[in-house]
Amino acid sequence: MFLRCARSLNTTSPEEVAEPRNPLCRATSFGRFRLRQPRPTTPMAFEAALSILNAYFDGALHLAPAWSLSKDSGGGLECLVRNKRDVPGKTSLRIMLNFTLWAPSAPMLMVRPLPLAATRLPSHSVTFESDDEITPWSEHDMILATAGLCAALNWEAVGGIKLHNVKTQAAVIAAALKTRQERQPSISTRFSPSLATPLATLWELCQDRPPEAPK
Repeated sequence: MFLRCARSLNTTSPEEVAEPRNPLCRATSFGRFRLRQPRPTTPMAFEAALSILNAYFDGALHLAPAWSLSKDSGGGLECLVRNKRDVPGKTSLRIMLNFTLWAPSAPMLMVRPLPLAATRLPSHSVTFESDDEITPWSEHDMILATAGLCAALNWEAVGGIKLHNVKTQAAVIAAALKTRQERQPSISTRFSPSLATPLATLWELCQDRPPEAPK
């Protein structure tokens, strides 16, 4: 929201900040990776992790929960910005996941269980989708987005094409996020909560624990 508001104050024309539609592009769907979610997370912590990740992406991508999807859809993310340009259309560029219940009011977000006969642990089958006239996901962006989710949410990539690339990129992003967090004074060591930075607050939320009360 802040990104879009900031752009509205700019004198740049909409054509220069929005990604153009391409009439030659047809809807696509690529099932690329499997991600293991080690534990459930709250919607608030999920959104907080994405905010931290988007700050790192700095406009290369901007991912947001697609809460408009139905509760039984498995849930997913919409890409609002790609290469510092707004993606046209509502949820026109998506990453689909496999949550049991997808809603901002859900107590917890957890991956759908597998049948009892399954021989592997349940995981998200990550699918990258695009609508008609929207440029499909590139190989680079699919790897970047998947690695970012692993780093920010502490998920593990367990299957898919170019899995090594995802794990390598995830390690780089996780190290960068950790460095950013360490440079921010911890909320628990501050004397006034009004001095807490948004990034530090989001990091605390991402860890699924509330900040300590000021002493």
